[in-house]
Amino acid sequence: MLCGALTFFILLWSTEAKFYKTNVTDFSKCKIYYSRSGTVYKDFFEINDEPQNGSLLDFHFSVMSPSDAHILLAPSSNIQKGDPVYEIVIGAGGNTFCDIRRMQKSGVKATVRIKGLLSALDLQSFWIHISKDGIVEVGKEGEELAFLTWTDPDPLPLKVFSFSTWPGIEAKWYFDCPRNDNSTNHSKKIENPMTSLEKLRHDLLYRYDPYVRPVYNTSSITVVTLQLATTIVTLDEHKAMLHYSGTVLMNWTDEKLHWNVSNYEGINNLHIFRREIWIPNLYLFDAVSDGSDILQDTLLTVNSTGHVNWMTTVNMNSWCSPDDLGRWPRDEHTCDIVLGFFKDFENLQLVFNGNESTFGSPYSSTWAVLQVDSYSNKGWKNPAVRNLNNFDPPGLTLHLKLRRTSDSYAIMLFTPFFVIAVSLLMTFWVSPFGHLKVSLACLQLILASIVLIGLGIIIPIHSQLVPNLVLLYSYSLVATAICIVIETIVINLSRNKQKSALPHFLTKLLLSVFLKMFLCLPDIKSSQHYGNLNDSYSKLNDQHQSMWILLGVVIDRIAFFIYLGLTVYALCVVTS
Repeated sequence: MLCGALTFFILLWSTEAKFYKTNVTDFSKCKIYYSRSGTVYKDFFEINDEPQNGSLLDFHFSVMSPSDAHILLAPSSNIQKGDPVYEIVIGAGGNTFCDIRRMQKSGVKATVRIKGLLSALDLQSFWIHISKDGIVEVGKEGEELAFLTWTDPDPLPLKVFSFSTWPGIEAKWYFDCPRNDNSTNHSKKIENPMTSLEKLRHDLLYRYDPYVRPVYNTSSITVVTLQLATTIVTLDEHKAMLHYSGTVLMNWTDEKLHWNVSNYEGINNLHIFRREIWIPNLYLFDAVSDGSDILQDTLLTVNSTGHVNWMTTVNMNSWCSPDDLGRWPRDEHTCDIVLGFFKDFENLQLVFNGNESTFGSPYSSTWAVLQVDSYSNKGWKNPAVRNLNNFDPPGLTLHLKLRRTSDSYAIMLFTPFFVIAVSLLMTFWVSPFGHLKVSLACLQLILASIVLIGLGIIIPIHSQLVPNLVLLYSYSLVATAICIVIETIVINLSRNKQKSALPHFLTKLLLSVFLKMFLCLPDIKSSQHYGNLNDSYSKLNDQHQSMWILLGVVIDRIAFFIYLGLTVYALCVVTS
């Protein structure tokens, strides 16, 4: 019984030792390497260990990276993209899978989906074992079983290794660490002859920290100059959103990027990637969504005095409420663009170069920038910035005054009004004995109703003022209804036989020369004894009816001149 228990514990201990054996002991004695150059293998190290126990390579390393740790094993440091190599990728696809490749970025031979192997905060240790038989194994330290395996029928003679990551990912590597078995690797970095440009980049950037403001006196102020060149500006009135697109030029002085031109063969300017040096993180405070992601990744230019120029494209979506839509579609609005810094804002000053900035769009746009005002403030009290919770860093506010320049809305929406106005005025000149008089009035009613429905769809609903165009068509609808009532009266006066005659004074007024000339009345003559009982019945009836018809014509003419005046007034108000 005792022997059996002892045997069980011995087996259990040996199993634990087999699968959870740890080799790396002291990271302080390891070599450290940082990879920031994307998928480019920049530096190579020689493999100096002699193969042991039938192995071609036994490589141990640790890495701190959020994803995409790339290890290259090759016969030579002078390799091209299509040359045969072993490329081990751990945590690819956002830290979701691992690959063994036979060429750079291609030739996948084995893959396994494992999530979360890498960490941006904690070191993760791994080993790579390649036997002389071509068995390539990748595993975690402390685990003897590999999580990724592939057999190469034609093993490569390996001489060098290198590290890299994915673009935008920075990794910290530990290798050549002493292990518990008192063994260690002794790799040596291959030093290639550097050109003057490479030497300059190495001297400036090798120990450069891009996350620290590059000043020797931390209390000093870094002045950042901003210059804008507008490509296009649009205002979405329905979403209350201003879209600005263009190019931005930012300038500042980097105190850690100075060099003597004579030491580097006269090189005075250097092009640097965005993530290699410190840059001011420009932030849009009244952004619709993410205010930090407004600038694109482009190269920066640095001269020997430390003056940095960064020209890049900018795309900003900010809130802008078009409250005054009274003159729509010829409306003008004022929108704010609030820019500044979140990080190190106490020691950063943003200065706007308005003299060199341009706001005229070179492309066709429905909006034009009429005026731009700017001011630097020491704490925004802008109501558009509601989510800062009393966090008011200093920055820059741009006031843009915009006006709609597209004539398509005006042509499309004013043309129906001219049709309604002309047909409405024609109604008063059409004979009351036909069907056209009422038909024209009904056509105006239908057309005005359709346009009002369309305006209700097109015009934003959050306006505080009713646009003049909506009022124009609303009043046109009312005027058309009144016109139908007037024409109904005129038709009834003209078509129905009236039993009584018009009063004598009204008849004289209708037959007066002044009224006939002013209202363009037809030439109608009345008998001197009009209205007397001595006239025959039929003749009397004809005279009565003629006067009633003439009264209808007078009503039409008076209504015509009233509507003509109202139409001219409405056009003056809307187009002013």
